[in-house]
Amino acid sequence: MGESRNTTRQPRNCQDLIQQGITPEGHYVVYSDDTTLGRASIIYCFEDDGFIPLPRDTNKDVPRNCLDHQQNGMTANGIMVIYPYADHPDTPALVLCDQETEGGGWTVIQHRYNGSENFYRPWVEYSEGFGNPANEHYLGNDLISALTAQDVNELWVDLEDSDGVTAYAHYQAFHVELSSSYYRLSVFNYDGTASDALAYNTGQYFSTFDEDHDSSANDCATNHESAWWYNACSYVDLNAPYADGSSYWNPFGYVKKSKMMIRPHCRVTAHNGVLHDIQDPAAHLQRSHLQGT
Repeated sequence: MGESRNTTRQPRNCQDLIQQGITPEGHYVVYSDDTTLGRASIIYCFEDDGFIPLPRDTNKDVPRNCLDHQQNGMTANGIMVIYPYADHPDTPALVLCDQETEGGGWTVIQHRYNGSENFYRPWVEYSEGFGNPANEHYLGNDLISALTAQDVNELWVDLEDSDGVTAYAHYQAFHVELSSSYYRLSVFNYDGTASDALAYNTGQYFSTFDEDHDSSANDCATNHESAWWYNACSYVDLNAPYADGSSYWNPFGYVKKSKMMIRPHCRVTAHNGVLHDIQDPAAHLQRSHLQGT
């Protein structure tokens, strides 16, 4: 479950991309060194850089998530550029795509496997995201909310403990509301081997040590040195300190490695970030829950 290390030479700038035969103008993923061990970032390569200008088509189809990339022929795991914001369709984001698990098309929203990244962070950093898709990271609640605003998404969570024992949790419906609703969580229809522990958190707001929105008399985020959709507090916390007994999914227990991924399985329309027109009959049964009513 740890990050797969591809040591193939990777582009560091626009000229490297040209040498690889990539010439259309646009956004691309580049690395701080010439392997995926380097930090990934987004650059835009212009006509002045030697790239071929593209027609200015405001209605062009662009990949909004990793499933779109898969349907466009990108079938290998890797870091991709997506355009997830309905109100800012030209704004890119950098994500890790898992094209292997359960048919692929998954956008990774949280990944931990070696404790290299600090997850005890304030509200603004959880909103914007931190880390890097090439390594441990949290995608960011603003981006997660944008990804779940236009489609009904399913959630897949891979877990591994310190003995190498693995489990998974799969939810057929996963939604995170806007920041104005404190990124309220909805998850429904579980299957898997880990347990339905996340059900306790559905309908809860996100909390950090500087923004307490939990349902407890205590400050769960501060007490657990973490950030999560706490109820009072939680049977699951995958953002807790990377130490035995801290990051957990009960009753599976301590989690050494975790990967949270989402994938659309139904197109919806949305208003103010709240789902209200679900086309899939099974998901339609959960409409009132997904709307938070």
